Amino acid sequence: MRFLIALVVAIASSNGVVVACPLDDVLKLCVATGASINALAKGAEQGDWTVKVLSSPPDPTSRPVLGSGLYTMPSGLEFFISYRDYKDFFSSHCELSFVMALAKGEDRVICTSDEFKAFETALSQTSVDGVTKVTSNSGTAFLLERPNMWVTVVLAISMGEQKPLNVWVETSKLKK
Repeated sequence: MRFLIALVVAIASSNGVVVACPLDDVLKLCVATGASINALAKGAEQGDWTVKVLSSPPDPTSRPVLGSGLYTMPSGLEFFISYRDYKDFFSSHCELSFVMALAKGEDRVICTSDEFKAFETALSQTSVDGVTKVTSNSGTAFLLERPNMWVTVVLAISMGEQKPLNVWVETSKLKK
């Protein structure tokens, strides 16, 4: 799979088209509202993003409530979100649809050093108990700890610090 993605990136690189850094969208959609079905719906109602529901509308009377959708930000970037809402626990997965960005002709998603620093600062401001940061050759992971909630943000990179290949966020929340 990585070979296929690398091939798509290499082919698309010849187009010279660049899109905006996705990190602001990640903060707004995945980190700030990713722990709540209601917040995701409210953002769509307010026009912060559009959503194409990919699963049947959830039945709020049955547990767990499962759902997924494709969220499109004003920047044009798309994110896939899936969630599971149990009686006492909620979890969600939010990821940049990088392949869809390539299919639309966007060559790569580039972020400047200042955008990375602003992203990291914003993450630290959203965490009550601090942020744990782990960096490796393949990317950077952040763990945000809040009361009864844990958010993992992963930036997988390609060809240098300023070019994230993919971004995803995992959120786990205890309700009691």
